[in-house]
Amino acid sequence: MSTSDFTQLASDGKRAAVSEFEESNQYNGRYDRIDASKLPSAESGPAYVLNGIHRALTGIAVINTILSNDMLSSDNGLEPLNGYMTGGLHSAIQALAEMAIDKIEIYADRIDEVRQENQAVPQ
Repeated sequence: MSTSDFTQLASDGKRAAVSEFEESNQYNGRYDRIDASKLPSAESGPAYVLNGIHRALTGIAVINTILSNDMLSSDNGLEPLNGYMTGGLHSAIQALAEMAIDKIEIYADRIDEVRQENQAVPQ
């Protein structure tokens, strides 16, 4: 996990099973691209990961549009954004990209754990 991950850790130092993003709230449900409640329970994990990545990429696309328009503003005689604002937007892009990468990494780790548990169980 990157240093920007603010999920709670369990007492053993591992990531808690439920993060603040997985808990139901008015914003995550409203902007989810995939409605996990309509999927079989085995597919809710991929839906959670894809919804988080979709939100991150949407944010990156919007910020990219703002920065692209800003580059054109001086050509059109408009005042460009100051360095603090463009720097903050670049930092936001980095944070969103890290969030999307972390979601994939966490999900991949979960799959690996389940696979190991299934192999350890005698049949």
